Amino acid sequence: MDNSSQNSAHRTADEHLEASFRQMKPKESVPDDLKEEVFSTLETMQLFADVLDVFTTKFIQTEMDFLDGHIDDEE
Repeated sequence: MDNSSQNSAHRTADEHLEASFRQMKPKESVPDDLKEEVFSTLETMQLFADVLDVFTTKFIQTEMDFLDGHIDDEE
């Protein structure tokens, strides 16, 4: 996933969460620090997911691409 699509995905998730907060309609206002903590936690989870993606799926794909190229070079 390139940076523009990652940013788009993050923006979409943030917009979805904002809409969800608005739909909850609490009797009193949601404290800003709570809202910031929720978004911070979600951003941290997204970071872990991105790191995991790099060291699993993308790493394996890179190895396969390298080995395919290496085998073609030997022929």
